[in-house]
Order: sequence, then C-alpha cells, then structure tokens
Amino acid sequence: MDSRRFITTQRGLAFLLVLLIADVPATAQQKPGTAVEKMASAIERALKALTGAEEARPARPVRPAMPAAGFRPAQEAVARPAKDVDTRLKRLQSHAAVMQEWFDLQAELTEPQQRELAAALEASISDSQKSWKAGDAQDRQRVFDDFFPIVFTDLTGPALYLEGAGTEAVKDKVALPEKQANQLSEALEEREEFYRAAALGYVLNLLDEYFFFTPEQREKMAEIVSKKVDLNAACYSMQTKERARRSFQYFPSTSVIGTVVTWKPNGFFSDNQKVLAVALTAPQSAASGNSEAFPVMTAEDAETVQQRLKDVSAAQRTRLQHNLAVRIDFYESTCDLSERDVRRLTLAGKGTMDSVIRAWKANTRKNIERYQQQNAGRNVVVAFPVPSISQLLANELWTHTVKSSVPENSQAITNRDETLKDARAKFVVAMLDRELWLEPFQRERLLKSVQKMLPSGDVAKSSYQRNTDELTLLCIPLFKLSKLELTILSPAQRTVWKGMKEPFTENNGYVRVQTKRNGTLTIPLPK
Repeated sequence: MDSRRFITTQRGLAFLLVLLIADVPATAQQKPGTAVEKMASAIERALKALTGAEEARPARPVRPAMPAAGFRPAQEAVARPAKDVDTRLKRLQSHAAVMQEWFDLQAELTEPQQRELAAALEASISDSQKSWKAGDAQDRQRVFDDFFPIVFTDLTGPALYLEGAGTEAVKDKVALPEKQANQLSEALEEREEFYRAAALGYVLNLLDEYFFFTPEQREKMAEIVSKKVDLNAACYSMQTKERARRSFQYFPSTSVIGTVVTWKPNGFFSDNQKVLAVALTAPQSAASGNSEAFPVMTAEDAETVQQRLKDVSAAQRTRLQHNLAVRIDFYESTCDLSERDVRRLTLAGKGTMDSVIRAWKANTRKNIERYQQQNAGRNVVVAFPVPSISQLLANELWTHTVKSSVPENSQAITNRDETLKDARAKFVVAMLDRELWLEPFQRERLLKSVQKMLPSGDVAKSSYQRNTDELTLLCIPLFKLSKLELTILSPAQRTVWKGMKEPFTENNGYVRVQTKRNGTLTIPLPK
C-alpha cells in the first residue's frame, strides 16, 4: 500500500478529531467514556487475550434468527427509503441467483429440484425484506446498511440467512438422492475449508503485525488459533463483544485480536514479545503508551500541558522500543546476525526513537499552542496522533543500519513477506467468494490475479485502516481487476459484482464511500 493516508471524515472533518465542548471545565478531561478515550482504547482490548484475561469461545456460525416484526421491542419505526428497499432487494435476488447457479452445478439438480430451491430462496427474500422494513430506530446507528459489501455476508448479514434457507430447502424439501447429497456436501465442505484457511491466515497476519513471528512461531500460533477461534467468520475487524450491537455498526468496539483467542505464549514467545504483550494490555491511555491519540484540552494551563507532553513522550518512546525489539529479535533469529550487528541495530533503534520523539514533541507543542490561540476562551479537546512505528522504520538512520546489517537477499525476510501477502490474497478471495459463490477454478484464477496486485510484507496502518481493513482490501480487486480477468465470471456473478461496486466511487486512485452518518471513507488504491 502506498504512503497515502487512509482518511476517515465525519461531516467534513479530517481524521484528526476535534471535539468542541462548551463551558466544560478542564477537569472533565479524565471523564471516562469520552469519544477520545473510546477512540484510543483499541489496543488494550485487542490484546487482553495475550494475558489470559478473557476466554474466547469458538462457535460455528448458524443461520441467524429472523425475528418476526410483531415480536420486536417497541421502538421508533424507521421509514426505509424506496431506493434502499430496491437496492437491498436486488442484492438479495442477485445473491440468490448465484447460489442457485452454484447449487445446480455442484449437485446436478433436476428441473423440479431447481424450482423447489428457487421457491425457497424467493420466500426467504420476502421474509428478510419484511423483517428489515419493520426495523427499529437502532438501525440508524449503523455506519453502513446491511446490504453493504462485507456487512451483507457477515455473521448477522442477510446473505447468511438466505444461505441458511437455501441449505435447509435442499435438505428438507428437495430431498436429494444420496449421490447428489454427497456431491453437494463435499462441495460445501471444500468451500468452508477455504474460508477457514483464509481466516486463519488473516488472523495470523494481524498477530504478526505486532509480534514479528519467526516461521516456527507462526506455525505454533496457527495450531492455537485454529483450535480456539471460529474461523468460519467472514471478517474480524467488524466483530465486537456485544453480539446484539455488532450488527448495527461497522467500526469495532473491541479490536480483532481481543476476539481471537485466550492464550499464554509461554514456551515459544521471546522475552521481548512477552514484554510487548504485557505492555499492550496495560490500562489504556496515551501516558501508558497504549493509545494512538494524545488528547489535550485547550483550557489546560501551560505547565500541565508541558508535563503531560513530557510523560507521554517517555511512554511513547518505550512503546516504540518494544516494537523495535521484536523486529530485532526476528532479524537475529532468522538472518544469522552477529552480536555486533545486533548491537548496531539496537543502538540505531535508540537513536531513531530519540529523533522521532523529539520531532513529534516539538510539532505537537507547536500545534497545541496554535489551537489554544485559535480557541481562546473556549474549551476544546484536540486529539493528536502519537508517533507511529512506520515513522521510525522510515527514518534514514534505521533504514541505513538495517541495510548494512541484514543481508539484502535474506530468504527469511522474503519468505515472511510472501507469507503475509499470500494470506491477504486468500482472505480477499474468500470475501469475494462469500458474495459470488465461486467455482474452484474461478477461485484459483482470481487468487493469482489478486496476489499480483496486493502489497507484500508489512503494511503500515493507521487506527482507521485497521478498523476497516477488510473494506480496504476488498476495494483493491473491485477497482483493479481488468475486464479480461473478470470474464471468468458468469452473467449472474457479474450482476453481483456490479452491486458490490455500486456504493463506491473511484477517482485518481482513491475510492470513496458515503456512510449513513454523512461521513466519507477515502481509501487509496495501491499503485
């Protein structure tokens, strides 16, 4: 992914959050549950599992219940816009068409069997639309509607309900003979196995971004994750602890890794990886180094701001040190470095951290003064992004030392880069498969195409990018695959593809999409 930032805007604001609070005393800055604290809380909850603080319980996805309108809680009704009603109906109908096509092919359905399946899918669509139209006011909290890509095929999305109806119809009404039933069962299992493998690779990548696994560590982690987490889930960054709330939002209230697994990495984690895990589960705040935002109130006096800035700078320096240490461990373990090389990397890391922190501190102090002058007499909370590991890794001192210490043609680094890229590609194709019901040969062809266009190795991500990672990845094939590469899709699949692209606009390498809250997500495509 190129260096252009992924930007989230809400009513025209850039990703730098500015909250205007009228007549609020400075002491209110510590009030729990503020927007700033919520924005800064992802990492603590993300890695609580590393210390065994939470127990993850895997559960195989089942067809979600479709509540009857008459049994919904009494809440304000939502008048569905006619355009949304039509769009959702078309999404369901096109999904049913590719399902029907796939079932026909895999089970070799007869015409009467095809009619039974089509009738069941049509009835399911009618039920889904009826229930959705009777939705309550809580729907307004969504960032995207449930027919938006990814949300549509999520664990509570309408596509899963439709798929459940189709599977039940084949089992209970179509009454397939043993041969057809076995063919269909094998095809469904193969499809699910691809999802499980893709989800496993994606989750391992998410962990790897923090801990820089050696090949042996990644293999051992795969054993743990595959046993502990539900790998049938289409997406992870959109999941939250509160299952009832999860279907009403896109951004997570808890991060992906916190939903993955409860584990204690004794036995195969290095000392530096253990230290990083403990640090990331410390109480959430900029001062502890766990937050990606440093909130300041313009009503604070200069002495208080200066002391807080000093404390945060020290904590962020420690955070960067933890992140660099696991990278140095990886180089030492896999690239056959000498003790001298390790010392050089360690010293370069310290020098780089000092440089990055000094620059951040000076720039933040200048911006604080500017906001205080602009908002004299008012109390405004401004959340400044803290130094990122990508800034450190791009520093000339660090990059020069890595080049001179780590072999340029290191097979270990090449292998890691390719492993991360392959896992991303499989996950992207799995997301496409959820929508398109691909045949195995289509999946393989798309996988080769997607692998060519995805970035290899580590990809620097802002907090916004992590929260919408699947969407960022999905936009790449949606707007980078050529017409020639899409000729492998059937007419029904191309209709689904068109529906997936409909919410987005692309211009000069940027994809934009409007949210239900009048915000805009802007996603840069890789060059």
